[in-house]
Amino acid sequence: PSWVKLVRVGQTISAYRSGDGVAWTFVGSDSFSMGASVYVGLAVSSHDNAIVSTATFDNVTITR
Repeated sequence: PSWVKLVRVGQTISAYRSGDGVAWTFVGSDSFSMGASVYVGLAVSSHDNAIVSTATFDNVTITR
């Protein structure tokens, strides 16, 4: 299992990862035009049409 955190500040999204949800490692960031409101979601893909993928998401939090 891994933790993923995305942080938006203005027009920049920064990504972090963690093995325990406490200590975070910066992965990278990107800046692009966004409206004041954005939609977020979770997805999984096998990248192979012949294989079905499943995933479990827990401890999901969206803060403003």
